[in-house]
Amino acid sequence: MADTQEILFGSGDIYIVPDSLNLETASESEIAAALVKVGESNGEATLAIEYEFVDVRGGVGNQLLKSFMTSETVSFNAGIVTYDMATISEFIAATYTEDTVNGKRTLGIGGAKNVPIKRLRFVHTKEDGKTITLDMHKAQNRNGLEWTFNNEEASVFEFEFTLFADKSKTNGNIVTITEEI
Repeated sequence: MADTQEILFGSGDIYIVPDSLNLETASESEIAAALVKVGESNGEATLAIEYEFVDVRGGVGNQLLKSFMTSETVSFNAGIVTYDMATISEFIAATYTEDTVNGKRTLGIGGAKNVPIKRLRFVHTKEDGKTITLDMHKAQNRNGLEWTFNNEEASVFEFEFTLFADKSKTNGNIVTITEEI
């Protein structure tokens, strides 16, 4: 039997999937053309899945009789070292304007009540050139924005997305992971 275990190194590219794009029916070339790249990764990305359970105990020894999963939280974290204020405005409660006449871009922070929910795609390219793709159906940045100006280190935008269930999907309704083999 061949050893099929793999070792993963590195990060990948993160994209916004436009709302108008249907990932189930679009071709890969249509998807690639429509994706909006968020920025260059700092080399780390994490998909985390956490569960909460309620245990039912009983009997003379108070043994575990049954366990029920009561909650599921899925999150995705990624650090981005390049920035585009228009793209950043897609992940925080902000407004973005661009004045090409005066050569100014403005990101207005504060006062907005809603943090946008976006569809995301993360693509990790393995050493053999094949990919692992994470399609996140509903993602909301819960980490806000921290922009540090330091002359010795690059600023890293640490986005922490909480992933929501998409009730229109019946299987893999939070994140779908696809690996090329």
